[in-house]
Amino acid sequence: MIVAFCGRWTIPILFAMREGPQRISDLCRIVPDASKKMLIESVQRLERLGLVQRRDLSGAVKHVEYQFKDPFRQPTSELLEMLAEFPVLAANDDEVQDI
Repeated sequence: MIVAFCGRWTIPILFAMREGPQRISDLCRIVPDASKKMLIESVQRLERLGLVQRRDLSGAVKHVEYQFKDPFRQPTSELLEMLAEFPVLAANDDEVQDI
């Protein structure tokens, strides 16, 4: 499942999804350096891998959201927290600084 975290925009997308369901337009604002096309491809890849689910809430206006599938919400959030803490921990670890 580690392959699910590969890709330039995957981690920023997953960080955004920790806050709840996200529309592509939300992700465009949160990850402004990524093109809409790349965000769509990345989210669709995460969907194919089974990590996130697509919810079509369309009525008169197209409205699609992406969110974590329930079994992956907590473990993925915990992993992302550890990744966010790594630079701080590494800065205080002499062995990591020597690499």
